[in-house]
Amino acid sequence: TTTETKVYGEGDLIATTNYGDDGGTKDNPYLIRNDLELAKLAHDVNSGKTYSGKYFKLTADIDLSKGKWMPIGTWKFDTKNPQKSYFFAGKLNGDGHSIKNMNIEWINEDGCEASWGLFSRLKGTEANEAGFASVTNLIIEDAIIQKEPGFSPIGNGVIKLGTIAGDLTQNAEISNIIIRNSKITDK
Repeated sequence: TTTETKVYGEGDLIATTNYGDDGGTKDNPYLIRNDLELAKLAHDVNSGKTYSGKYFKLTADIDLSKGKWMPIGTWKFDTKNPQKSYFFAGKLNGDGHSIKNMNIEWINEDGCEASWGLFSRLKGTEANEAGFASVTNLIIEDAIIQKEPGFSPIGNGVIKLGTIAGDLTQNAEISNIIIRNSKITDK
């Protein structure tokens, strides 16, 4: 028998409920309570929702040990089709909570820029508080970011790896982050 590795944001590793029509403001942020809700955020952003100007807050520690993590935002940036690359443009406040056991197995694609981390890329929409993308007050523990077993990088594309974000583009910031017992490797 073979067992297929599960991936957050796909199959049964994703929340099926919406964040709701209310909320997403600084005073009333969308709440992320568990791994499946965090996977829903990844799925939504990877489907084209930027959440520009929207606020999210963790309400508990999150354990991602049930499967591999796919970044929040598309991992590959196709320079020929940039409109098919999606970014997180909102704000995530970890509220002092931790994300544990994040396992990323990265790959790349010829002609594309690959960015891997909890977020692939953070990209704000404007140079003001409302338009900045941000991740703050978060602890990452026991994360492993490694090349997919048996994979050899292809072509001449750039590969960017980071625990919080593979790439910070424009109008983006990370602050008050603690990373413990984690590693990034290409094996």
